[in-house]
Amino acid sequence: TINAEHHRCIQVRIATQYNKTGNDQFEMDPSNIEHYQLLFAYLTANQVPITHVIHGWNYHPYQAIETLEQLENAQKWAMCNFLLLAKNLIKAHDFDQPVTLHLIVSHTHSIEKNEDIAYQKGAMLGLIRTLSLEAPWLTCRLIDLPMNEAQTIAPWLLQEIKTFPSETEVVYRNSQRFVQRLK
Repeated sequence: TINAEHHRCIQVRIATQYNKTGNDQFEMDPSNIEHYQLLFAYLTANQVPITHVIHGWNYHPYQAIETLEQLENAQKWAMCNFLLLAKNLIKAHDFDQPVTLHLIVSHTHSIEKNEDIAYQKGAMLGLIRTLSLEAPWLTCRLIDLPMNEAQTIAPWLLQEIKTFPSETEVVYRNSQRFVQRLK
């Protein structure tokens, strides 16, 4: 894990209230901007350097969308928590230090035939492509992982964090790494 590699890791879990639950462990409501402000105020006050942010709240099993209301709610969830994180990171960050924001998702790319796509997550692709224009010190990467056991995906994720490839979108399927290329 990241902690085993001797890197400080702040863990934030989804909850309805903001709480510091342990050493470098927090809970917060992803749709509440005040919770982000409290978290970043803590990080700033405690001089916690931020070099990598791993955002995994959009990594979950495929959910079929059957109504317009479901689509709107799913889009709000997919974009709101990521946008609020990015906005508060930009506001609180020391601009001399580069940061890589790793957006861990599932079902945003189709590699195999008949693979389910979560179209409600599509707007995130546009956001990761444009955020570095707003904040040149910020590199955004989307890593689409299959729904596997943690032991399977953890090495892939660590590999992506350790390396600094130019690919902003990476997809793993059947133990293979895919990136976009022009033919």
